Amino acid sequence: MVCNDCPASLLPNGKVLFTAAPYKFNDWGSPIYFLEYDPFTNAISQAPTPPNNGEQLYWSRLMLLPTGQVLFGPSIDNVQCYTPDGGPQEYWRPTIQDVVPHCGQTGIDYYLLRGTQLNGLSQANMYGDDCYAATNYPLVRLRSIVTGDVYFGRTYDFTTMAVATGTSPQAARFDVRNVPYGEYELCVIANGISSHCIIFCHRQRCHCDCEKVSGCCRRCPEDCSCKEDAVDPQVDRLKADLRALQVSVQRLISPRIDQQAARQPKERRSATKAEREAAEREAADETPQRRRSRRA
Repeated sequence: MVCNDCPASLLPNGKVLFTAAPYKFNDWGSPIYFLEYDPFTNAISQAPTPPNNGEQLYWSRLMLLPTGQVLFGPSIDNVQCYTPDGGPQEYWRPTIQDVVPHCGQTGIDYYLLRGTQLNGLSQANMYGDDCYAATNYPLVRLRSIVTGDVYFGRTYDFTTMAVATGTSPQAARFDVRNVPYGEYELCVIANGISSHCIIFCHRQRCHCDCEKVSGCCRRCPEDCSCKEDAVDPQVDRLKADLRALQVSVQRLISPRIDQQAARQPKERRSATKAEREAAEREAADETPQRRRSRRA
């Protein structure tokens, strides 16, 4: 078996799914088989074989889904779905700190989701130089409390594209203006691993009376208003850097004032009686000849 040009996906359970094929001289190899690498045991085992595996290994493609499943297709119109066993460890999950509405002139134009590890632990999907299906970005999934319908919000303006960011605060904006108003379970997903869900109220207006205005949630949160614009952590850091730069520039353009150090007054003391008498005797003993020799 060889896997000389083929894709791989990091599964939510920590294992790696990849494709392989029997070796053929001067050929990519076929048919295609699924294998799993378990980093916990450092072992490779064969996974169930997809029924659409009759193509060359080179044409195989893998795509990790928000559900944690993997789509497989050998570049034909027959696509299969692989469902791994197990699930993620708890500390691999992204977390949600809060979701803050941003109020535009006509109402809420987007929401800001803040939390940690929003990009997951890796890019998850890889296929050398042939196909980059990376999933290191947050997806926002909403499930209606009333109907059970599932929607995805369009996410954008990520704080970073870095992975494995730990407890560093991250943020992303998401747009759900095409989603019906109401109450939802909201989760953020990265690399097929979902956060724990929170209750989310998708409403039309920034300020509303949830009991009287249509389009508001049937169960109002503690604060149904949008009192201030959402603040992105990255914007805070940029503002702090800008303030520091302004201070540095101000120092450079300000006129320099050289201040001389204050001089300490010289200490003085009164001559003693003995010192005065000695000076008087020396002055009396001074002869014209001695003054001439001193001047010479």
